[in-house]
Amino acid sequence: MRFVDVHPLIEGIPHMTTEQARTAYHFLRRTGATRVLELGFAHGVSTCVFAAAMEETGGHVTTIDRVSAERREPNIWELLERTGLRDRVTVIFEETSYTWALMRFLEQKPMPRFDFIYVDGAHSWDVDGFAFSLVDQLLEPGGWILFDDLNWCLAGSPTMSQLPQVLALPEIQQRTTQVRKVFDLLVKRHPHYGNFRDSDNWGWARKSPTAPLPARVPPSRDTGAVPAARATGRAVTPLGATARRALRHLPPPAQTRIRRYRRALLAARTELAKRDP
Repeated sequence: MRFVDVHPLIEGIPHMTTEQARTAYHFLRRTGATRVLELGFAHGVSTCVFAAAMEETGGHVTTIDRVSAERREPNIWELLERTGLRDRVTVIFEETSYTWALMRFLEQKPMPRFDFIYVDGAHSWDVDGFAFSLVDQLLEPGGWILFDDLNWCLAGSPTMSQLPQVLALPEIQQRTTQVRKVFDLLVKRHPHYGNFRDSDNWGWARKSPTAPLPARVPPSRDTGAVPAARATGRAVTPLGATARRALRHLPPPAQTRIRRYRRALLAARTELAKRDP
C-alpha cells in the first residue's frame, strides 16, 4: 500500500508526525524488512504505517501494548479496519508490560526473529532498559532498532506531569529523559550496535551483521512458571478476508455490536484462563 494512500486515512491522529511516518515507511521499503516488532502502539497510527510498508514487502507486523489501549478512540482495530491492513498485523495485549510478551517470545521454539524493532511504549528506564536486553535477542544481525521520544520526560508531559502518581516520584525521575538514557547508556555502549542516528526525537541503531545469535538455553524446570497457553497476554487473530468483507456490508450499528461482542469474548477468554489452575 502506497504511503500517499495510507496517510490520509490516519492523518491527524496521535502520535506519529507526517514526516516521521514518511521516514519510517520509506525506510522499511528501502531495506526490504519483512518482520516488524512494535512495542507500544497507542491508537495504531504507526502500526498502520508499518503494515502499509509490509504490504509492499510481503511482511508482517507484531505489535504489543497494554489492554487499556483498546479503549482509545479511535483504537487500533478501527484504524486497521479503515486502512484494510488487519491481515498484516498481529495485535497482542498485555495487562502490565510488553516485557511479558517478550519473555514468551524468548521461550518459543523456534524463537521469532525481527528485522526492525520500534520502541514507543513505557518511556521509562525501568521498562525500556530491560526491554532492550530482551529485544536484542530477537533482532536479527543487520537489523535496526528505533527508539521514539528520546527527549520526552514526565515533567514535560501536559497529560501526565500533574498526575498524583507522577508527582509522588523523585524529581530526578520526573525530569530525566529516560528513553535517551536507555539509548545513550545501553544501546550506544553495546558492542554489537552502531550506525547511530539521533534526529527528529528518534534514536536509530543498527545491529552488526556479524553479531552472534543468542545461545540456546535448556528449558526451565521451574514448576511455578505460567504455561504459555495460560499467559495473560493474548494475541488476537484478525478476522479473515471473507468475514471482513461481510462485516463492511452490515449497517454501522450492527458492525459496532459485532466488534463489541468479539472484544467481550476475548476478555472472557482471558479471564477464564487466569482462573483455570
